[in-house]
Amino acid sequence: MKKIINLAIFLGVICVIAAGALYFTNNITAPIIAQNQKEATEKLLKEIIPDAQEFKEEEIKEGSLVKVYYASKDDKVIRTIYEVSTYGFQSNINVLVAIDDTGKYAGFQVIEQAETPGYGTQIQTSTDYQKQFTTKTVDDPIDTITGSTVSTAALKEAIEEAAAHFKENNK
Repeated sequence: MKKIINLAIFLGVICVIAAGALYFTNNITAPIIAQNQKEATEKLLKEIIPDAQEFKEEEIKEGSLVKVYYASKDDKVIRTIYEVSTYGFQSNINVLVAIDDTGKYAGFQVIEQAETPGYGTQIQTSTDYQKQFTTKTVDDPIDTITGSTVSTAALKEAIEEAAAHFKENNK
């Protein structure tokens, strides 16, 4: 009986040490990870809207909408970029969708996705799919990709939420 108690105490001490190590490591790495994610997002924003001089960020967290970035040049907002997040076939899909002041899509960039290689990943690799985000307006329907219906249908709904938010706030 004494041996069982000693083993339980030993196991408890090991668990406390492991939990403390995880807590300590998380506190050290969390700000670094957050800074790296911010820099990566800023780089993607610059890829979508290269002529922007400044990006102002606003958190909204409505449905699939996560953030809105206002790209400005010479103190005038030239594009609105929505960060949307939705669940596709097997993972979260996070994208940036830019809309100009006339309501025309002005760019699309995948931030993160881990969908099925060859099918779901077409949201990132298909030029035909991405091209619609430079030729359509917020009033036009978003196309899906055959064979990647779950991923693109979920993304379509999220992008339509961004379009609705844009129309509501830019009358």
